[in-house]
Amino acid sequence: MSRIHLDAHLQRDWQLSTGLEAIEERAGVREQHAAFVAYHGDSDLRLLYFSVRDKGLRKELIAHCLQERAHKLQYTRARIEDAQYDLYEEATPGFSLPWLRSAFFTFIPAWIGFMNGSATSTILGTVAGLVMGAIDKWERITSLKRALLTLQGEEALDNDRRITPNVFSKREEVSGSADEWPNDDPLIHWYARIGDVVGVTSELARGVSVEIKNNENSGSRPLHRAAANCNLDVIRILIAAGADVHTKNTKNGWLALHYAAKNGCADSIKILLDAGSAVDARDIDQTQPIHLAAESGDTESIVTLLNAGAKIEAKGCDQRQPIHCAALAGHSAAVETLLAAGADPNAETGKGWRPIDCASREKYENHQRTVRILEQAGGCRSESAEV
Repeated sequence: MSRIHLDAHLQRDWQLSTGLEAIEERAGVREQHAAFVAYHGDSDLRLLYFSVRDKGLRKELIAHCLQERAHKLQYTRARIEDAQYDLYEEATPGFSLPWLRSAFFTFIPAWIGFMNGSATSTILGTVAGLVMGAIDKWERITSLKRALLTLQGEEALDNDRRITPNVFSKREEVSGSADEWPNDDPLIHWYARIGDVVGVTSELARGVSVEIKNNENSGSRPLHRAAANCNLDVIRILIAAGADVHTKNTKNGWLALHYAAKNGCADSIKILLDAGSAVDARDIDQTQPIHLAAESGDTESIVTLLNAGAKIEAKGCDQRQPIHCAALAGHSAAVETLLAAGADPNAETGKGWRPIDCASREKYENHQRTVRILEQAGGCRSESAEV
């Protein structure tokens, strides 16, 4: 039996609600999503997800919403346990308050009849008391059953997550990055994207294929979604369920490892490499994970791939090497990491660009620092570079 501690529940509920509001303020969506503060269903979560540009805050918000959902479901289940106990106590004969109440209904009319000194009155009073007690008990049992069914209905809705079609605004569309468009993907893709372990597990349990594509054009798998968002527990579950780390998407030939590298998810990279993913896998443009890690600017991902055997001078699209990708994206720390690992500061692309040309091409906030780092390493500009 549960016997809910209401004060503790309300305190936890308040903590989660105020915590969510604080994150919403930081993400700049508090006013925009005032009508969706509860985020009861996945359509609400999708609306939130694609409206937040910062991936760190996006993950923090989704994780917090999932905590709220779990707390609500836990509370509902506790109330169901209590309702079941109350129904059991009401219906089970014995020395309990419900049965004493029924006995009271029988005893009082019988006693009144007895005091009148009439056997007929006593019998009629007893019968009337029994009828009244039976009606009272039936009404209470019916009421308890109705309350229990209502709670079980709430639980079913929570478990189904109330999925409804959702129309996204243009602002929400542009906030998605590569392969993150708000399509009508299978549910397991959505759960893999947001790190919902319960959702992924339930979808697999009901027979959904671990290799189901989001659509024929993109051809992404749930493992790709999980890897792109660094949802480690989901990655492990999918691999254990048979997800193939060698499967490429249809759109550009990316493995899950490409997604992890593109989004700077070093921990995802480690799990995928341990599962046998090829560190030097190429997409349709010959881009390797090390190029995408350099482009993301995540130094831990770069070091993880290099330690696993990725080549520092690996040539991808247009003969670009990782250092070109890091410089072009304006990531000075990534450039330093690659130089320390032996990258050539004067390596040229197919168009004759050198890393310092790439760093100068885009006027990022710290592009001058990147240029200085390359100059100190002996890098110089190319006179023949095509612009």
